[in-house]
Amino acid sequence: MNCEKARSWILLEQSGELSAMNSRRLARHLAVCTDCSRYRNDVLRLTRLATEHLPAEEPSEEAIHRILDSAEKVRPGRLIRYQWFAARAVAWAALFVAIVGGAILLMPEQPEKRAGPEHNLSAIMAVVDENPPEEYHSRDAASRLEIERELGRHLLRIEGLLDEDLMAEVLL
Repeated sequence: MNCEKARSWILLEQSGELSAMNSRRLARHLAVCTDCSRYRNDVLRLTRLATEHLPAEEPSEEAIHRILDSAEKVRPGRLIRYQWFAARAVAWAALFVAIVGGAILLMPEQPEKRAGPEHNLSAIMAVVDENPPEEYHSRDAASRLEIERELGRHLLRIEGLLDEDLMAEVLL
């Protein structure tokens, strides 16, 4: 730390504005720097002399009452109006949150989007291709295709997706 910074920190310390961490850093600097230690002692001595010999400047009770009375005359009831406005703003915000929250809670649930029958059929066919029944391989291509179509129809019926036009489009 340089001495210029230490001297400004000494003034901050004297007024009570220096943080605890910077106060420790200042103490380490003062332990090794005699010039800054002397400066700090001078500041402390001058401050003590000033507080002992100079009168404290505080306003009298009469002056305080006069100021407060004049402030109330200039803006009477301003605090009450502000509180009323703040209370109304909070009430409107709460109402808005209640309406939006209620709307969200009362909204009908959206059904989960399912993959189309084409995707289901592709997945079914992939399973069949990976694990075909033994009789499947012993048949000719036309018979295997008919087995696949029947299996597809059956599974689509189970899924509730059977539509003859769609079946014709997907399976043919």
